[in-house]
Amino acid sequence: MKPMPRPKQHIILIQDDPYLVASRKAILERYGYSVDIVESVKAARQRAQQFVCDLVIVDAQKAHDTALQLCEEIKQNNPKLSVALMTGYHVYLHTDCPDEIIRQDEGPEGFIAKVNDLLSPTTA
Repeated sequence: MKPMPRPKQHIILIQDDPYLVASRKAILERYGYSVDIVESVKAARQRAQQFVCDLVIVDAQKAHDTALQLCEEIKQNNPKLSVALMTGYHVYLHTDCPDEIIRQDEGPEGFIAKVNDLLSPTTA
């Protein structure tokens, strides 16, 4: 008997830089993820209750402090949901959120490796 294929995992990418949307989405889709784009922190706040996904990646360069607040709000509403903050800044966090920080200078390989790690089933 063949094992059942794993369902496609769904990612919400909150990206406020229109120049990066296409490339980040293309990288994720190339690795088999389904991706929805939300183009601002404001829009993400409006949709926060509607998120049905496996991972939220918050990449909000222009509203960094607001992005951190958004991460915390998402985790408060759904503590089991994985949230990653993607940033080019050196970040010191005094919070349980996000689950991961993805540095922009890690390149596509580092980006997808962290996404894969967040979405891989954990073995105890």
